[in-house]
Amino acid sequence: MVSYLLLVASNLVPLAGVLYFDWSVSFLLLLYWCETGIMGFYNIFKIAKANSEAKISEASVQMWGKMPSLKGKLIMFFMFHFGVFMFAHLIFILIFVVSRDEMFSLAINDNQTIRMFFYSLLGLFLSHGYSFKANFIDGGEWKRINPLPQMVSIYSRVILMHLILFVSAACFILLHISGNKINIAIMVVIKILLDLVAHYKSHKKLKLQKLA
Repeated sequence: MVSYLLLVASNLVPLAGVLYFDWSVSFLLLLYWCETGIMGFYNIFKIAKANSEAKISEASVQMWGKMPSLKGKLIMFFMFHFGVFMFAHLIFILIFVVSRDEMFSLAINDNQTIRMFFYSLLGLFLSHGYSFKANFIDGGEWKRINPLPQMVSIYSRVILMHLILFVSAACFILLHISGNKINIAIMVVIKILLDLVAHYKSHKKLKLQKLA
């Protein structure tokens, strides 16, 4: 329950940024891009901690090798393909959103807005860190997943979410309503709801594996 509360609380900071500090949609997308990087950071530790004794197919063993070298190879491979994903994601944001967002140039020159951005980033880092400690480590989720599915699990959570946010932001800018606080606030609320659903589904799945 605490992890859910922290998740919501950490997302309320950018909501305050929208309502009181005139954040643009570009600022939000850049913040959420950074959050994806935070999730990738913790996923490296999840791969390293994932159950070394969990069943791994013979084909996977032939491709990646046996433990513990398998984990090292998976971490290196994850860092490569996740880095490519993050780079492509950033290029899309810069080209299709930031470059067309008239509000962005005003926001980025405001020191108070920049400080709020880093406060939001810190809140998201701590929220994901608590969830990692409370659920994955202390909750024993690491015992119920092997390194291979853990490596790719992050994509199921972030791709759909960012696609929805990206399309919403692009529509706001094309319709010239990117400065409307209510519209942007709704986007933040949608992101919070998507976060809660993804958080619940990912942890529920591992709990069911424990009972199986």
